[in-house]
Amino acid sequence: MIKCNLCEISFTGSYARVRAYLLKISGEGIRPCSKVTPPKLTKLKKMDNKATLKIHNSKGKKVSLLGESK
Repeated sequence: MIKCNLCEISFTGSYARVRAYLLKISGEGIRPCSKVTPPKLTKLKKMDNKATLKIHNSKGKKVSLLGESK
């Protein structure tokens, strides 16, 4: 169970549904939070972009081995 700190609504879900709920992303099977104002949405999107970039940069990098051909 997840409870929104902004509007006090409780729902079941995963990270993807919470993200869609707060960032007002359609197609995830949940309506957007009515208490997320445009300034809050901008701040949340910046936080989401920063977290996504951090995850992307932390992934392992491919290294070629000597003698390997493509």
